[in-house]
Amino acid sequence: MEPGWIWTGNLRPLMVELALLAGCEFDGSDWIAVERGVQRTDSKAGPWFTYPVGPMTVELALEPGADEMIMVKIGGLTGILQVQVDLLGSIMRNWHLSQSE
Repeated sequence: MEPGWIWTGNLRPLMVELALLAGCEFDGSDWIAVERGVQRTDSKAGPWFTYPVGPMTVELALEPGADEMIMVKIGGLTGILQVQVDLLGSIMRNWHLSQSE
């Protein structure tokens, strides 16, 4: 996925769905690592936080002055996975998701 932004509130759903696409699990300990890892990031000045999800490398950084946005870059994409992740990114930018009960 090209560098782009998503709503910060959609970060956890993005990570869970990326893991599903990669055929792996994203559990509570993964979320804690990501949540803590992005706290001191800056998309302009750096650093970015990097987290592996299956064959993908997810890079995350907070957007300065925009608490509701987080920048995302995803590497390691090929073929259909690239198409699926591009669609997922579009959904994460265009919708505010909520967790189902």
